[in-house]
Amino acid sequence: MLRSLVFKRAQSSLIVNPLEVANAHIIRESSSRFAKPAVVSFDGFGTLWIPRTPVPEQYQKVASSLGVDLDTATIESRFKSAYSDLQKQYPIYGKGQLKSSDAWWKLLVNQVFQLKDEKKADELSTALIQHFLNDDAYKLYDDVIPCLDALHEAGVPLVLSSNTDPNVYTLLHNLGLEKYFGDNVFISYELGVAKPDRRFFTHVAKTKYGAGKSFNYDFLENCWHVGDSFEVDFVGSVKSGWNGVLLDRHRTSEFFVAKDNIKVAQDGCFMSPTGEQDNPDMLVVANNRIVIGGLDQIPPLFGIQE
Repeated sequence: MLRSLVFKRAQSSLIVNPLEVANAHIIRESSSRFAKPAVVSFDGFGTLWIPRTPVPEQYQKVASSLGVDLDTATIESRFKSAYSDLQKQYPIYGKGQLKSSDAWWKLLVNQVFQLKDEKKADELSTALIQHFLNDDAYKLYDDVIPCLDALHEAGVPLVLSSNTDPNVYTLLHNLGLEKYFGDNVFISYELGVAKPDRRFFTHVAKTKYGAGKSFNYDFLENCWHVGDSFEVDFVGSVKSGWNGVLLDRHRTSEFFVAKDNIKVAQDGCFMSPTGEQDNPDMLVVANNRIVIGGLDQIPPLFGIQE
């Protein structure tokens, strides 16, 4: 019932935003771990994988191998500007406007390097697109495989929910993540809508609930989404009726920074008898809002051992 009320509030508006640290209360309603999830959804970039070296450096290295010279500072500046402008002009990587997402990336590369030689520009953009499809460009965080293994072996349905394009399928294969998610990959390019839009999360939930079935919103009580973006992943999922887990690896979010000032509303299994949490890498700030410092905190949340 509580979660149903939370979702109904989310469908209208939050009069008082409980997602702000100023309104946060460390809380736990019972002394047990959370029930086995109906689904655990993960963001991709920044949550499961990161670039091996800064993207501008990788751009510079690939370009240099093709005889194109441009310093990393200029690449970084132009990249940020081009990415922002193109997302406004052609949202969701050009979905419905451009021939493909690769065409969107080629526009970006052209704006970054500004080559007059069209053949060289096409060669460079193709090389960069291919480069970022494999583990030469990206690496997994150390806690990813142990976390996914534990959840998978416990029979927890896993989902990838990412604001990205179809190239992610090749990347998932090359990073060794394909076996964990299978067909349960939901990307903004294919859905035509991006996180934090409620329609993204609702589509994922309804798909996992079962096609052709009348959706029961109580199903969301055991749906969890994990991501590193406060607005896109954490706020987006909670306002969509899900349980939101903010991954704050560097502990720089306001929740970790201000944790000593967050009021403890009720003692529980994540807190010591003194009213302070006994786990420095996890904050349970409400019954459906959790902040963690690493993915190793996910399995124990459901009583699963890695």
